[in-house]
Amino acid sequence: MTAATFDTHAAVKALTDAGFNAKQAETITDTVRDAVAEGGATKADIAGLHQALTAAPSTPAPASPTGGRERPQRAADGRRTRSTRRRAARYFRM
Repeated sequence: MTAATFDTHAAVKALTDAGFNAKQAETITDTVRDAVAEGGATKADIAGLHQALTAAPSTPAPASPTGGRERPQRAADGRRTRSTRRRAARYFRM
């Protein structure tokens, strides 16, 4: 990987011409220079991260999508019984 070059003098000059004072321009330039020198992720970095993420065990799903409250059951003919109506009232209560 080749190192990226960053012309700090030109950056400071451009920032001061844009209205920044010298101290602000130098601070911004130093920050950008450090970021450029640090570099970014390489293809190998991304491939390793992808492999680690796909190999990691998935987290188990919650016990129930209702957060522990189960939906009330219905009677065999599809009607709600008295007890299921009570459970339904508790389930749908906010």
